[in-house]
Amino acid sequence: ICGDSQKNKAKKRLYIYAKKTNLFVKCHNCGYGSSLGNFIKELDPHLHGQYVLERYSDGSKHKVFGKTEKKPEFKFSPPKFKPKKTVIHLPSIGSLPKEHYARKYYEGRKIPGSFMDLVFYADDFKKWVNSVCQTRYDNLRENDQRLVIPFFDENGKLIAAQGRALGAQMRHDGSIDKKTTSLMRYITVKVHEDDRKIYGLDRWNPEQPTYIVEGPIDSMFIPNCLAVAGGDLGSYKGSKENTTLIFDNEPRNFHTVLKLKNAVRDGWKVLMWDELDSFLRSKKIYKKIKDINDLIINDVSSIELLNFINKNTARGLDADWRSRYWSNV
Repeated sequence: ICGDSQKNKAKKRLYIYAKKTNLFVKCHNCGYGSSLGNFIKELDPHLHGQYVLERYSDGSKHKVFGKTEKKPEFKFSPPKFKPKKTVIHLPSIGSLPKEHYARKYYEGRKIPGSFMDLVFYADDFKKWVNSVCQTRYDNLRENDQRLVIPFFDENGKLIAAQGRALGAQMRHDGSIDKKTTSLMRYITVKVHEDDRKIYGLDRWNPEQPTYIVEGPIDSMFIPNCLAVAGGDLGSYKGSKENTTLIFDNEPRNFHTVLKLKNAVRDGWKVLMWDELDSFLRSKKIYKKIKDINDLIINDVSSIELLNFINKNTARGLDADWRSRYWSNV
């Protein structure tokens, strides 16, 4: 679909996953998503015919007078109770000693102190994940030390979590395990199969202007901000009038540029990075900036950041013109 497999045969970023009784396809490189049936149909219509025949040969659907009808289903909904806020049984960053390397990493990223008790540390990320998730994540690495950012829904119930690698990790004897420097930086898991991977719902006010970013850490610097954790920002279902999408500053990344242009075409308000260089020069910053956290690390204040975002948010023809000037692919 996007040619990702031609670049690196070892990377696996297309996934087929089950949701209830159906199978779906998702590419985490370009954001492509489809049912398995439509995916097969797009690649091979003849094979799709065989798939449909096999898929429904068990009698789950039958034709009556030329129309396909489902067999009746009887659903009995259990009584619903207000969920209790999930307690995370891990040490928070704020509870760690100041010399702990997870706390040093947190402080090095200049994450606000107000999140110190909302971000945690796991000595064994896999063990913790399998203790809270309905689905088993047996392919994760043993004794993987990570920063843990839990995702809660509007009621404070845990729905997902992201583990952030901390670079080279310590062995139990105190030496450095150099193999861990090549670990996946981010791993995001869901508690239940149908849960959303959206960070910030527990403090989100839909009546206020909303900002959407990709990474949870970036969202911590912006008020009323949600993170879609590696998903497509344009897949957010909220109001386009009240929402600003913030893509990373990657003008040479074909897929980032394509997603941004698609969002502009679909009528979203989008942060445009084309004026970033002049903003950085005014701050005497001469470093490459990729995302929101990079700005904060380089001593841009939260107020200056929000002013930059609001001043450079565009839509429609203005956004289309500015995206062409910014992109370099």
